[in-house]
Amino acid sequence: MYLLYHYGSTRIFWVTGVTWAYLFLSAIALQIFHVGRATRSGEQTKHIDIVAGSLPTAQPVLASFWGLGAVVCICSLIGTYALLSKEPEVCFRIWLVFQILWLALRSVFFHFATQVDDMKHIVTPAVTEKRRLAELNLRLLGLATGLSKYQILNHPRGVYSYTRIAHHPVAMRSLLHDADFQFTDYLELPQYTGSGSSIEISVVAVFGGTLLSSVAWLMGSPLTGMDLYDCCVLAIRSPDNKTVLIPSCRVLSGRIVTNEDPDPESTMPSNFRPKGAANDGKDISWRYWIPCKGDK
Repeated sequence: MYLLYHYGSTRIFWVTGVTWAYLFLSAIALQIFHVGRATRSGEQTKHIDIVAGSLPTAQPVLASFWGLGAVVCICSLIGTYALLSKEPEVCFRIWLVFQILWLALRSVFFHFATQVDDMKHIVTPAVTEKRRLAELNLRLLGLATGLSKYQILNHPRGVYSYTRIAHHPVAMRSLLHDADFQFTDYLELPQYTGSGSSIEISVVAVFGGTLLSSVAWLMGSPLTGMDLYDCCVLAIRSPDNKTVLIPSCRVLSGRIVTNEDPDPESTMPSNFRPKGAANDGKDISWRYWIPCKGDK
């Protein structure tokens, strides 16, 4: 820009300078408010965690900066090409050599730099034996619940089927902490419990299949939403007021959506719809299978 101004190309100087100044000041503002992608987690006063992939469509951080920046760059590009033919020849050569040099330097930098544009380096969901900071675990849990809510909005069972699913990260972390982050293989039944007996249990929360598939997706597990379709984890309060986490199975029971009127004189057999089938939202309820000791 100095060379352009020195050799008399003041108009190109201003067109180029305004674009550079805007983007440079935007970068300073992002760093001051600790929302830039290069900001370390310890410097952030608030968090906007984003996951990107086949499930969600993430919005860039402070998209207004880049939206306005795109407009500025387009105007600068059009103005530059419109004014170049009217500038001194030496200024055109300076501008052309700089563009070639700048492109070469950028290409070399991005060739050797690794993950300079990676959104995952703030919260890294890598499974390791070493436990992460509690803050990062909570933020990962928040991302998982966000993905779970996204799946529910598009779930064939309907949003109304998931009104009582645990989706508050703080409350979920509290339950996990109460259970010491351990899962129980089965529900311990009283000794006098026999076939046909009824017992009363207190289900504190249900971690549904959408949440489990979201965690699996976030952690890079090969398990898909269909693999975990009928899976859940029950948080059950034991008689001694302890929280136990038991992996269980559940299905949605209800009326079958059909386009034909049933024959009132015919016997209605049991109808089991495949995974992904819809329902009309009437007379639906969940049926749970909770593993108990002795293969019960």
